Amino acid sequence: MKKTERKKSKPKSDSKLDTGVELELKELIVGIESEIKTAQDLKRDNTFDLEEDQDRIDIGRHICFELGDKQLAIPLATVLEAGEHLPVQPLPLLPDWITGITNIRGEIISVVNLNLFFDTKNNTANMPVDTKPYLIVHNHKMKIAITVNKILATRPLYSLITKKLNKTQNNDMLSKHFSGQAFYEKENVQKAIFLFDLNKFLSSSDLHDFSIA
Repeated sequence: MKKTERKKSKPKSDSKLDTGVELELKELIVGIESEIKTAQDLKRDNTFDLEEDQDRIDIGRHICFELGDKQLAIPLATVLEAGEHLPVQPLPLLPDWITGITNIRGEIISVVNLNLFFDTKNNTANMPVDTKPYLIVHNHKMKIAITVNKILATRPLYSLITKKLNKTQNNDMLSKHFSGQAFYEKENVQKAIFLFDLNKFLSSSDLHDFSIA
């Protein structure tokens, strides 16, 4: 009698989990894109009203993301686009943190891997750039694409007048690009997040010395 071998079936839960994560990210990106468009259509207003009885100042809506082991935030108004995967054309003789260039609706811009730029020692740093979420960011001088570990959400943030800034004790390069802390409410709990100084980053000599687009 011949013995029949049972075929090992792959766990279905993993594929369902992956699909669920992908759908969740797609829905998040769609929501963020809608908010970015709304922010671009509105006039910028840099004045904020102090909320009564709360000793806090609203600082506007920010995009929150993970980089290394930290959660960071940048103003929604500085982001032109958010996405899941970015097709990149590598170029030779450049630092490893410049992964190449990409074409965004006919415009060629540089792509910077923030994990490698700040040497965060993160295990996702060397993952293929086209598998990582990205943000197209800008100021009055420069526009680039940055890749991050994870895009978390858009949130209205606020600063506390009576609370001193919790300055990080680390001397790493990333921490030197923090402009302070902000706060948000999640499930009735106050949570802190670092504000990433995008202007300082976009003005850095390293970035301008190797800018290719």
